[in-house]
Amino acid sequence: MNLSNYNFVKRVPVHPKSNKNDIYVCSKNSINSLMKRAIKLFDSGVFQIKIHALGYSINKAIEFALLLQEKYLNNLEVSPTTSSEELFDEYQPIEDGLEPISQTRVNSSIHILITRKKD
Repeated sequence: MNLSNYNFVKRVPVHPKSNKNDIYVCSKNSINSLMKRAIKLFDSGVFQIKIHALGYSINKAIEFALLLQEKYLNNLEVSPTTSSEELFDEYQPIEDGLEPISQTRVNSSIHILITRKKD
């Protein structure tokens, strides 16, 4: 298949409606901004947050969870789960007469449930 006549269009991953205590980590997030958001949630009385990440962002999500655990002096329970997510991409034609092409790929994901221990 010759894709030189197409533009690659990456679709945003589909995920369920998020709650206020869901934090999605992507390559553009800074650890500092993620920490501020989590601390704000815990300070507002939330006892659980869930961190989600795909592909290259998995390492950042793990680092974020470990830094959060360190900040709260191990007063957090960290429960990670991994899975594979199906992602959909499109190739849009740049010439008339060609049909768009869809492609499916699988990417690794992590979901880290962080629960604040009761005092």
